[in-house]
Amino acid sequence: AQRLGYSADRSERLVMHQSQARLLCSVPHLRPFDARVLAGSGIVNARQLASLQPGKLVRRVERFLASDRGRKVLRSGTHREVARLTSWLAATRSHA
Repeated sequence: AQRLGYSADRSERLVMHQSQARLLCSVPHLRPFDARVLAGSGIVNARQLASLQPGKLVRRVERFLASDRGRKVLRSGTHREVARLTSWLAATRSHA
């Protein structure tokens, strides 16, 4: 993105979209909302996701969701998506 002369903000958005697309194409049954949350949490591919301990993954996702950008992603999700994410975090937390 920088070689194309994009601004830092635009480059960051492009990298984020690339990460989301990579996750969507490589993690079966992953939904776009979940890919936005994972990419925002710094998870860029399926290998990285698979290598994370559940507790570490939960901490990364919770840290992202507490940020301004994370709150914006949460507001963009439907009630069902947010409920699914919340129950997933709770279940993962109990197994960590």
